[in-house]
Amino acid sequence: MKNILFDRIDEFARTKAFQHHAPGLVTAMKGPDREKHTMCYGFSDIAKGIPVTENTCFAIGSISKIFTATIILTLCEAGELNLESPVSNYFHDLRGTIFDKITLHHLLSNSTGISTLGYAERSLFRQIDSGNSMNAPSNDKEDDLMESLMNAHQWIISEPGEKFTYLNEGYSLLHRLIENVTGISYEKNLEKSIFAPLKMKNTFFQGNSGYSKAEIATGYSVIEGESPMPVQNFGKTSGHGGIYSNVVDMASFLEMMVHQGTHEGKMVVDPSVVENLGKCHVKVESSQIGSSGTEKVENLFYGYGLNIDSNFFGEKLLSHGGSVFLYTSYFGYLPKNGSYFISFCNTSAYPLGNIGKYALSTMNGEDPGKLNFIRNESLIGELSGTYVSYRQTLRVTVSQHGSYLLLKPNYSSESVLLVPEQLDGTRAVYFTLQGYTKIYAVFTKNTDG
Repeated sequence: MKNILFDRIDEFARTKAFQHHAPGLVTAMKGPDREKHTMCYGFSDIAKGIPVTENTCFAIGSISKIFTATIILTLCEAGELNLESPVSNYFHDLRGTIFDKITLHHLLSNSTGISTLGYAERSLFRQIDSGNSMNAPSNDKEDDLMESLMNAHQWIISEPGEKFTYLNEGYSLLHRLIENVTGISYEKNLEKSIFAPLKMKNTFFQGNSGYSKAEIATGYSVIEGESPMPVQNFGKTSGHGGIYSNVVDMASFLEMMVHQGTHEGKMVVDPSVVENLGKCHVKVESSQIGSSGTEKVENLFYGYGLNIDSNFFGEKLLSHGGSVFLYTSYFGYLPKNGSYFISFCNTSAYPLGNIGKYALSTMNGEDPGKLNFIRNESLIGELSGTYVSYRQTLRVTVSQHGSYLLLKPNYSSESVLLVPEQLDGTRAVYFTLQGYTKIYAVFTKNTDG
């Protein structure tokens, strides 16, 4: 691959990191021609002046789900578990509940029909702010996952298998199931089955030996106009999002995935497991703002611990992102040609998935300008400025605010938030609310630009 493509991707990533005040960012990628490239930006620790490197470890959040799913499918392949068995078959406390209808397949594919229960978030809140009565549990039962799940029927929004409903607690339950079936801890299962064979020496959980020795990026709260504020690392969580890693180790995992479970000539994961992880198990309902207004996106699905775009420039894109407090993460790969992209950041800034899609399209010779978010960002950027009425009686200043616009008129100190409804190359339709009535602001581009 010509270095100019990597340079273009680096420039895009650095620009977004700078614009969104990201303290540190690291990316790693491989093109369809197997050439690899890593880019490091900013600081792992601002106060100490420690730069981000490819060895810097980050909390990867929900990317952890792909590892949990891999272990579960491996146990199914060995006959220890059955994907179509009700969850209550494995947890007696859940017999007589909605989990008589929910199967392991539903947990893995986030299609239980249960809206999020907040158990995982409550656990994390308690660890960072145990003195806050709003976050701390009122009794010991609230600490128990089973106690939370026994009344989950009250939060059902669809029948199991009908809809995609993201549920961290489902993966927490899979974590427990792995331990119950194997008789060893979730952490040791991953270390034995995945981390050690793939030589992922810098992938670990908070509190174990790897954590104390690793170079871990400090997480930062970034508020516009203020200096980044460091925050303490989150505590240990379960199978939905408790892992730390770096781009070197994640690249090893993706290399194994694109080679159908094989690493350095040895089979680490059965090819049937890799195939099942990437199947389109449930449709993900999604919409985007486009030239005709709100448009349904028909090509998004969830596999087992993987998001799936079945038509990314005609190819299948498998990916997942993660966010745990102020750490964000993303990986995406095209199984057909083996190209991949990984990125970690120590704050919540510009969506890393957008950088990933830009990178993957660029590496594969596609025009990233065709991506919906790129088109919209380009148009929104052009809308900022000062607008005046006939004879300049009225004057308004328009500025970009993420995906929105802020409009400030000369006759008021208040700004109006404008929400996009329709965007194309020459016309942008935004609205605000006055009472319960939509008030529109329409921008049109003249022929002279």
